Amino acid sequence: QGDHHSNRKADDDSTVPMCTKLHAQMHALAGPFKGWTKTELRDWREWAIKNTREKLRRLGVVDGGTDTMP
Repeated sequence: QGDHHSNRKADDDSTVPMCTKLHAQMHALAGPFKGWTKTELRDWREWAIKNTREKLRRLGVVDGGTDTMP
């Protein structure tokens, strides 16, 4: 399941891939997210999206010059 970092739908390249359980824990601020503030969660999401994009670029799945999937 991907978290879209907002309440509206987003392109797949701006999501964070995660299992259903982790997705639920993130929204409930439970599990590894317990005690996190909304700001900390937002910062983590931004980091996770950037990190995922970079890994996909290294694998050649996305164009290195853009943040969109081919």
